[in-house]
Amino acid sequence: MFKKGQIILHIDNYNGDVFYLESGFIKIYGLGINGDERIYAFHKPPLIFPISYIFNSTKKEIFYEAINIATVRVAKNEEFMHFIKNNTHALLETTLEVVELLNNYMARIDNLEFGKSYPRLIFRLLVLAKRFGIAKGGEVTIELPITHKDLANTLSITRETTSREVEVLIKKKLLKWQNRLFVIPNIKKLEKELEENY
Repeated sequence: MFKKGQIILHIDNYNGDVFYLESGFIKIYGLGINGDERIYAFHKPPLIFPISYIFNSTKKEIFYEAINIATVRVAKNEEFMHFIKNNTHALLETTLEVVELLNNYMARIDNLEFGKSYPRLIFRLLVLAKRFGIAKGGEVTIELPITHKDLANTLSITRETTSREVEVLIKKKLLKWQNRLFVIPNIKKLEKELEENY
């Protein structure tokens, strides 16, 4: 079990084991030239990692950090590979996870194509709502406990700019901040706002 902010895995200290996220949320990031975080993705269970090393031994300077209390199981690489080679259901599940990771990174690239911070933020919120959203009473709560700083790091803009744009959305009643989570009152209206500011 890992506490909030605890590093689960840093590739420099990696011995080849396979990690499985059973509960909680994690963020995956690298460090920029100035030592600032460059967040690649947020993830919830189920997640097998580090995929790139498990299948082709590719090492990249990456950190896997718990966003909240996270439970992780660990298996030896040889045991995992033997298991999925002899279990078609497990192989299918692993393949679907790889596809999900690919889709996530493609969405990240799409996000960075927005020149201005405001539509970039809206697009990111819509992606997070799709991946982590829980719909209730017409609202969608993004069940991912992230800070404005984490959100800014996924957008490659400053925390101050992110906070300012978040406030704009809140004033327009297109976004709420409740119990340390982002809530989208009406997805269709937020999508329309994106269209109008693309």
